[in-house]
Amino acid sequence: MKSDARKGGDTKLAISNVMLIDDCEVDRMQCARLLGKARFAMRLFRYPAAKQALTDLVDRASHNDSPDMVLLDLNMPSMDGFEFLDAASQSLGDSLGGTKVVMMSDAMIEADRRRAESHPAVRMVLHKPLDRSDLDRITDLADSAPRKADL
Repeated sequence: MKSDARKGGDTKLAISNVMLIDDCEVDRMQCARLLGKARFAMRLFRYPAAKQALTDLVDRASHNDSPDMVLLDLNMPSMDGFEFLDAASQSLGDSLGGTKVVMMSDAMIEADRRRAESHPAVRMVLHKPLDRSDLDRITDLADSAPRKADL
């Protein structure tokens, strides 16, 4: 579904389903508030742990209800963003069934950025906390056509 979240958020929703995976409650709340004000997604699923999100992602994919986008924190305990991507790729293929992944971190080193950008499902890497300009970039990504590898 096309959007125009940049014009105040009262028009169409950008996409149907978004998974927000971040162990920091404050960052989850801030990101959810930003997305909500812009009416970015019809449904926003919030996860404090990557393992829980992975289980849900695989289950949703088995029911043809994969999210359109995953906003994924890099640094989390138990299972970090890269471990999540590796496990999800094993279950769903490298492109995660066409789900667009935005990797986020408040402390990303250049090697992590390059590693994230090299993953087939990662379409964008952003610094947290997200702001309005990040939302504009995410909205553009949501409206973009899938890569050939995603089809």
